[in-house]
Amino acid sequence: MGLLPDVLALPDGPLDLRSFHGRWPEDLQPHWLRRLTGWVRVYALAPELYADLRESLQERQALALPVLPPIRVVEHYQGALVLAESAEPESRWEAPLEGPDEWLLLRQLLAACESLVGVLSCLHRGGWLWTCFDPQAIELTRRGPRLRNLDLLVPRPGRPLHHLDALPAYAAPERVAFDHDRLSPATDVFSLAAFLYYHLAGRPQGFPGHGPAAFDYEFPPLRIYRPWLPLGIEPVLRRALHPDPLVRPATPTTLFRALQDAVAHAHTRYESTPAVAYDVAGGSRIGRYHVVTQAPNQDRFAILPSPERLVVAVADGVTHALIGTGHLASETAITSLEQTFRESSPASEPSEAGLSGQTDLLMRAFDRASRAIFERSLQEPLGRLATDPSDLMSSTALVGLLQGRQLLLGNAGDSRAYLIRQGVAEQLTVDGDLRTLYLSHGTSPEEVAALGAMGACLYRCLGVAREEEPSRLAFDAERCQPDLSVWPLLPGDTLVLCTDGLVEEGVFLSPDDLPPLVESGPVAEVVERLIDASCALHRDPSPAEPEGCGDDVTCIVIRVLPAPAAVR
Repeated sequence: MGLLPDVLALPDGPLDLRSFHGRWPEDLQPHWLRRLTGWVRVYALAPELYADLRESLQERQALALPVLPPIRVVEHYQGALVLAESAEPESRWEAPLEGPDEWLLLRQLLAACESLVGVLSCLHRGGWLWTCFDPQAIELTRRGPRLRNLDLLVPRPGRPLHHLDALPAYAAPERVAFDHDRLSPATDVFSLAAFLYYHLAGRPQGFPGHGPAAFDYEFPPLRIYRPWLPLGIEPVLRRALHPDPLVRPATPTTLFRALQDAVAHAHTRYESTPAVAYDVAGGSRIGRYHVVTQAPNQDRFAILPSPERLVVAVADGVTHALIGTGHLASETAITSLEQTFRESSPASEPSEAGLSGQTDLLMRAFDRASRAIFERSLQEPLGRLATDPSDLMSSTALVGLLQGRQLLLGNAGDSRAYLIRQGVAEQLTVDGDLRTLYLSHGTSPEEVAALGAMGACLYRCLGVAREEEPSRLAFDAERCQPDLSVWPLLPGDTLVLCTDGLVEEGVFLSPDDLPPLVESGPVAEVVERLIDASCALHRDPSPAEPEGCGDDVTCIVIRVLPAPAAVR
């Protein structure tokens, strides 16, 4: 089939091919060459590969889009050399992202998103796609950004993609599956959303490993990596990262506008100062498993209203404690928390920063409740003889302090708080389990998925002990500390604080199930509706599950209303 010469004579001057060492390469990697007319990327296509790509190359050569560099096909010994006009090899587009400030990062992210949307929209107007999405493949020229990795083939719906490599970090499910008929602009929406997600998560190169396909496209909640992300941003990206392209925004422009709106609404939320009131109710029901095993409800909750503030709390005791019990742990937690808040008053706490000034109070309340559980464990028979920290009872705890229009949350464990507005539920808390701990420390989601049920084991909760020395346990203050966060509220918000018996993806309700269940009716009815919906998923005893399936269900629902004075 002929060898490649060291130099090929062309009408516009000789082409130096010595970097190919006289052989047709087995890959499609370009070689950058400097010519009198400027830089070019040169691809050498062996005869059999050129025969496969000939028709596509003719189409590509005829394309004149500003985001695609012009190419020229030079046939040689039944093969071909493809010359793509190029900027300097080092000329790459960089996302202008910097600084830890949330609002600055969001402004920079919107600017980067707008640049990428411009590139993608240019392709989409002609019916083309960028399914080999790679921000590092954007080169900068005097005429604007151009794509380096579409020199040989530009994908479109229905076209085979076998000669285009896709980066696993950005590849949509339909791209990974080579489902050509499902390719659409929504495929590029997934890639753009992944780019935005990784930057917000502080992992601009994506997760280590084999990409989202390796963890079934179940992206971890963004709050694991950015706990203070303003409200409304994560739901936009979650929809755009949906495995089904029909669920995603139809175009990158639609995604960009939704993100713009979310940032604008977040600004409004944080800058608004409406007076608000609260309507609150709570409830708890024993789960099918504990009915069958004749065990008491392991959950507890408390609602402590006062003219100055509203305090709510839920607790879920760990069922399988060998020393003490889950219901005793949650009861001890709620009793201690109630006592701490009844002994305090807003007037006695720092008020310069609103609820954020009461973080010390919340920290003290969690510490006191944790120590109460630990000491109660030691009072149990064999408690003083315990040597394994996992033998002692413990409990999750989620506390909300509402004052004015601010919500201060403290959370230890996997009980959760959701804010629901306009049909969207957004989780405000970060779970305190091993899965979350490993993710926050940089473990890839696919490695964490391999943990299986172990990943759900609680790392942070109340009453945790540690082995201080052989045969002696001590109180572990660090693992009992809550994660704290402050959220501004607006009339029309609905808050749901719950144990994992209400919301647990794949087992009981999912977050997306919550909005239609809370949108209407008095809050007491909403509580019962939520509990009924979760209990409807419980299973009776069977040969496969002799004790049935169904956890205890507890939730508190808070509606944020305009204050009566504001209504007048």
